[in-house]
Amino acid sequence: MDAYAASENGLLKGLNFGSNSSVNLSEISNPSAAEPVDYLHWLTDEGGAATRLLCTCRDGRLRIYKTGAKSWNEFFHLKSGHGRVRGLCSLDENVIALCRESGDLIVLNTEGEEEVKVNVGSGISRMRQNQFDHNVVATGGKENDLKIWSLSDPQMLLFSAKNVRNDFLDLRVPVWIRDFAFVSENVLATCTAYGQIRSYDTRCGQRRPVVDFQWFEDSSFTAMTNHEDDKIIAGDTRGRVGLFDLRAKVKLVHVFKGFNGGVTSLQCHETLPYVVSSSIDRFVRVHELETKKMLYKVYCKSRINHVILSKNGCCFPSALHADKNSPAADEVVDDSSDTYDSESVSTQSGDSDVIPFNNQTDHVSQ
Repeated sequence: MDAYAASENGLLKGLNFGSNSSVNLSEISNPSAAEPVDYLHWLTDEGGAATRLLCTCRDGRLRIYKTGAKSWNEFFHLKSGHGRVRGLCSLDENVIALCRESGDLIVLNTEGEEEVKVNVGSGISRMRQNQFDHNVVATGGKENDLKIWSLSDPQMLLFSAKNVRNDFLDLRVPVWIRDFAFVSENVLATCTAYGQIRSYDTRCGQRRPVVDFQWFEDSSFTAMTNHEDDKIIAGDTRGRVGLFDLRAKVKLVHVFKGFNGGVTSLQCHETLPYVVSSSIDRFVRVHELETKKMLYKVYCKSRINHVILSKNGCCFPSALHADKNSPAADEVVDDSSDTYDSESVSTQSGDSDVIPFNNQTDHVSQ
């Protein structure tokens, strides 16, 4: 399988991009009555091989799918917190960390015993691990601004973001962090339910964002991932997915086309220039980052909550030489003539007033 998708009706789907097909991997006789699968995460064994896929269910159950044996094991049932699991990561082969919507950040062993537990505030929308330092995670949500924590000492808050200044009517700007991505060890980009993309630099001594801009006034971002350097990809509830560059100037590089519903998940390939996305139209798509071309499009028959790329095997078997006659290639939309009004994108830096998008300079420390 090239990727795996967690569905709203409780099924785990295996995706094959070469044949544009999906396979049901769950052992559920009545999917409509099953608890939705919210989040997927790879677990490694002692040899470092990722052969176990950890799935979190809405009712608090954690299940493991073994890709080699193609079998399921019940892991354990969460005892603390309530709500959906909003983030999941592993510290080693025997320790995992997760955060629930209620704000309970929990470190557990493979027996389900809680080693560390701290409340990071209610209304959590996302928890992510710093890929540059696995002992560091970030959290954020509705009226719960960005915070960075150390899992080795969760009581110690490493960074707490401060809201931007009041708007031109002197009204408080609401906070709703939907997703974020670590651009580097000290720089983190966030997207909000109100359409802002912000960047924070923990080294500069400033708690407010060093870069703050809005794509469209009606944008409500749902997912974000990072590519390389200072490039990020973000998608919203209207099916718009854009590649943004946080270097020299904050700007929209280009837009990925072909979506017919809000974006639910985004992930970039670790080594190849591809981004995988899922949306509420039940399709999983693969786009080439530089050319914007849609390479693959797989129909999953059910709404997808999360998609994760395979750690084994050959993903995108013929992506570099994608068949021009493939279903996905036929639906690629040429947006080379598309133009975007600079006034539709507003930019703000730290403590300054809103300034034109094209005049925005990069404030992120290199």
